[in-house]
Amino acid sequence: RWTLEEDELLRQAVQLHGPHKWSLIASHVPNRTPMQCSTRWLGALNPNIHKGRWTENEDAILRYSVLEYASVTDSEGRVQPIPWNKIAERIPNRTGIQCQARWTEALDPYVRKGKWGLEEDALLRMGVSDFGRCWIRIAETIPGRTQRQCRTRW
Repeated sequence: RWTLEEDELLRQAVQLHGPHKWSLIASHVPNRTPMQCSTRWLGALNPNIHKGRWTENEDAILRYSVLEYASVTDSEGRVQPIPWNKIAERIPNRTGIQCQARWTEALDPYVRKGKWGLEEDALLRMGVSDFGRCWIRIAETIPGRTQRQCRTRW
């Protein structure tokens, strides 16, 4: 857990160095890594990042952007990963992490929502037996379910 003092040190360091030099920023916050500082800033403290409900317009931009990038392939025809940070640039005050979470948890038409079936529960038990708690691997064995859904269900 972050203390109020750590939050204040982080705010001051970001104001001093800007919101991108995380190694330098972390040097001002004892016992915190650059990744911890970045995550805390983007997830909780940055006043320019909207943390509330998504609007219909934001959802529309996200859907359009995902569809645009989902068909991008490399020179060998392999589909490229979706560049969530680039998509976030199109949606003011949202981060790439927020965009990815919104897509996978609410908008992706291939993700099943609602109650789990008996077969899905059996696949989940088998996945945990085979892969431990590697939720991304487990989710790959359960069509239409995300790693977060698997972890929450378990």
